[in-house]
Amino acid sequence: MTLKKASDEKLTEFNHVAIDGTIKKVYNSKHNVINKKETQILIKYFNGTSITEEELNKLHKPGILILENENISIDEKLELLYDIETQFTLTGQNTIPVNDIEARWMKTKKNNKEISYNIQTAVDYDTKLICGLNVVQEPTDQFIN
Repeated sequence: MTLKKASDEKLTEFNHVAIDGTIKKVYNSKHNVINKKETQILIKYFNGTSITEEELNKLHKPGILILENENISIDEKLELLYDIETQFTLTGQNTIPVNDIEARWMKTKKNNKEISYNIQTAVDYDTKLICGLNVVQEPTDQFIN
């Protein structure tokens, strides 16, 4: 509505709209991620399938925290684990951050991989009016329409 009002009032003609993307690191440790195998072990465990002590002992800290967290129900744990499993399918990534399952591993300008979001902005060059802002999960701009 703001953009339409600006156009109607002839405040801008949107002659030159600049689009830019930036990678924004999320506050999630690179060590607080879970892999597909551990996710599947926990799903089986919470669904009542017999899991060996050895398999449970091999879980990394994020998996152990889900396993031992008494503040959330088994149904809530299963819902989280199914959501994480969906993210594996959608992204093809090897690990998913437990605290922010929609964030992605992305290369930064220093060529390091960090858990991040790709923020896209469109700004009218003349008036500096923000025309659009979108947070996307694709690690690069090449697949964004």
